[in-house]
Amino acid sequence: MPGFLPWFGGGPGVWTTCLLFFQVLLLAGYAYAHVTSRQLKLRHQIIVHVILLGTALALLPITPVDAWKPRGDGQPVLAILALLAVNIGLPYFVLSSTSPLLQQWYSRSHPGASPYRLFALSNAGALPLVLLGGLYFRFAEQSPTEDSPPGGRTNGILFVLGAIVILLLLRAIWLRKNNRPVSPMHGAQFTDPAKAAWPTIYYGEESGVGLALRALPAGGRRLGLVGLGAGTLATYARPEDSVHFYEIDPEMSRLAASTFTYVTNCRAKLELTSGDARLSLECQAPQGFDLLALDAFSSDAIPVHLLTAEAFEVYRRHLKTNGVIAVHISNKWLDLEPVLANVAAHFNYQLVVIDHLPAADQWWLRRSTWALLTRNADLIDAPAIRAAGRPAGVKATSVPLWTDDFSSLVQILQNN
Repeated sequence: MPGFLPWFGGGPGVWTTCLLFFQVLLLAGYAYAHVTSRQLKLRHQIIVHVILLGTALALLPITPVDAWKPRGDGQPVLAILALLAVNIGLPYFVLSSTSPLLQQWYSRSHPGASPYRLFALSNAGALPLVLLGGLYFRFAEQSPTEDSPPGGRTNGILFVLGAIVILLLLRAIWLRKNNRPVSPMHGAQFTDPAKAAWPTIYYGEESGVGLALRALPAGGRRLGLVGLGAGTLATYARPEDSVHFYEIDPEMSRLAASTFTYVTNCRAKLELTSGDARLSLECQAPQGFDLLALDAFSSDAIPVHLLTAEAFEVYRRHLKTNGVIAVHISNKWLDLEPVLANVAAHFNYQLVVIDHLPAADQWWLRRSTWALLTRNADLIDAPAIRAAGRPAGVKATSVPLWTDDFSSLVQILQNN
């Protein structure tokens, strides 16, 4: 059920909660098959299971209503479990119990024959069907017609997710073997008080976000910053500015306040909203940001729900007419430029990509790539941005516009 993941942020906690639900329900299905096969006669087992199967089929298709959307920034675990239980609980419970029941019935009708070959045959038959079905519906989505099957997007996503899992597992094994780290640096700061306000790593003055901030008109600026990290971008704020951070990880908020001083020394009015940024912005009144920076895509597990057309529609509502969205896309594994090129075309934004390679003696800075999306021609034409910027790269294979219903990491994998 990938469709509801953006409601709860789509982060690792959401996936873990879903995994917990399906594993527990799988165990419950096995327990049901075990108990009924021991306590009921075969005829009664079949009757009970057919009734459950018919009830489950009557509940299809699975379409959660908007009433399940969260309204606050609290922990969503119970809400996710309740949504899954109500919408998919019975169908999955019946599905998980059908295979062991069929094997048990087969062993009764064929004494001495091993029923486990049925398990192997079901897996052997399911895998190519999932792959072929995913490919079929994936191509159907690229050439949609009025007669396209409504389940195409879901099956396509299932195929893509399966492929991604395999690729990530293989890459993780290779990285472990070669002892190479995969975690990005979230922040760094000088301990020397004279240099403590210097922006570091990906946020230097010549980086894309640094140039964008310097190109904004003078006066009280409203800055929205998704991804707190060490709070480095707070160093750009002037006393007359307003800065609103959005951070999903409470531990990062604690570290930014206790280990680093960017936030505590910020001269502007500062707000921090805990929880998923997209969900928080959906619930808030328009913020009127001059700049909205998205800094959540440097790792190999990116929050896709922050890059869909629906997400940028939310951002557009909070952006001033001449505001700019700055997206940090430094990523060794994924090429996000085609994704943002689609977004720019869809929303009629101008797009410029800024690569920054620090000088050898600027050891506190790291190479970075930022994408700026705006309708503000004056900002794009600012001398510093025009000199540093370039058009977005184009991949050999087309990448469709990402939506909440469809996204594919496979298509944007870097050729490292």
